[in-house]
Amino acid sequence: MSEREQTQPEKLLYTVGEAADLLNLSRAHVYNYVLAGDLRSVTLGRARRIPASAIAEFVERLEGEGHLATRRRRVTPRPSLGLGGTRPANSRSDVNGDDGAVA
Repeated sequence: MSEREQTQPEKLLYTVGEAADLLNLSRAHVYNYVLAGDLRSVTLGRARRIPASAIAEFVERLEGEGHLATRRRRVTPRPSLGLGGTRPANSRSDVNGDDGAVA
């Protein structure tokens, strides 16, 4: 380890992009966690930064809740879209009261 690395303190604030890289998430997901209050951030003027301690707390909280590597996404089936070839209830023939045949 060089002398510069020994004297330089650990990085205290990360950009949202850097935090996303550390957490292996997209920037959008990080912003969503920040806006939801799940991940602390600070603003300096117009710049948003994530404290290193907030990232550590966030990961600890996820581990405590069992989110990492143990939680699987539950997939629910979609309802049928009714594309079986039948005419929808609000089709032109239903509105006019005829069967749609041309005389």
